Amino acid sequence: MKKIFLIALLSTSTMSAQADPAYMAGLSVNLHGGDFGITLKALSNDEEDTVVGALGATYYPFSKKTFGVDLGIGHNFKDATLTLGWDLLKSDVQIAAGVSDTAAKKSEPYIPPR
Repeated sequence: MKKIFLIALLSTSTMSAQADPAYMAGLSVNLHGGDFGITLKALSNDEEDTVVGALGATYYPFSKKTFGVDLGIGHNFKDATLTLGWDLLKSDVQIAAGVSDTAAKKSEPYIPPR
């Protein structure tokens, strides 16, 4: 009985926690190597003023290793995102900023007092 209750509770909690993904295009810099790049990232959420997960690909036009793939976290602002991540191909910390299609935060539904 406890297992059925736990499964029901988990399935209802995941139904209400839905987020639309967003995309970001911007510039990045690797902290230790100093490489500048052009980056595209998929973000876990499109709401403004929200912490997001990021998965990206970067092109470094002035580097010997011209491509990078990164994982990171970031923060959505109004039509912009700032991320901090780890470039898996260059083994370096990456900071990126760019434009993104964010949406205003969804408000909680109004529940009148009883």
